[in-house]
Amino acid sequence: MILKPREVPTELKTLRLLRPRMNLPDEQRYIYLEKGFKGEQQLDAWLEDLTTDCFVINDPLLNQNRNFFQIDKMLIFQETIYLLESKYSKGDFFIDDDKWKTISGIEIQDPQLQLKRSETLLRKLLQQHRMNFSIESTLVFTHSEFYLYNAPPKLPAVFPNQIHRFLEKLNRLDSKMTYKQNKLAEKLLALHLDKNPHTQFPDYDYHELKKGVVCVSCRSL
Repeated sequence: MILKPREVPTELKTLRLLRPRMNLPDEQRYIYLEKGFKGEQQLDAWLEDLTTDCFVINDPLLNQNRNFFQIDKMLIFQETIYLLESKYSKGDFFIDDDKWKTISGIEIQDPQLQLKRSETLLRKLLQQHRMNFSIESTLVFTHSEFYLYNAPPKLPAVFPNQIHRFLEKLNRLDSKMTYKQNKLAEKLLALHLDKNPHTQFPDYDYHELKKGVVCVSCRSL
């Protein structure tokens, strides 16, 4: 049961409106948000065949002691909460001495860091509200042209060619939603924040924006 459907992030929605009418000060930020949202939509499509009894909460934005964190997809099962973080990375990467690098040797940010942070903060949040659930966090790489060399077997990640087995694993879980799970879901939805205080929007002057009708298909005037 989807308790919170996925919506276009406010920042991306705003940049989509402004982009045809002005030169964005940070075009790469817009591209990054578009790719991220596309990856989240792919994750949603892959999990449409999820049949196990569970609650689905998309993009919950939570605050634990002034530490804000957002999760791409949260699945609440009978005893376990699954945190899924989609990554729409394209190309070849490898892990060298716990460092993530592109095939050309450029070091990139470890995608596990954000997920580990979210897991830690969620665990503290649950403890604060006296709710006892185990948490499992998984990276889901959603781009068909992604490949990771030297990936350790215990890496908490699902690659495109593994998604069907991952879905089968979830569908085999013995899960039933009871008062306990309903209470958790209601609490998380009540704690969800509609606005991220760290979101920054570009400055613009209405009179300097290009006027006209934007095409729905190609998003140009």
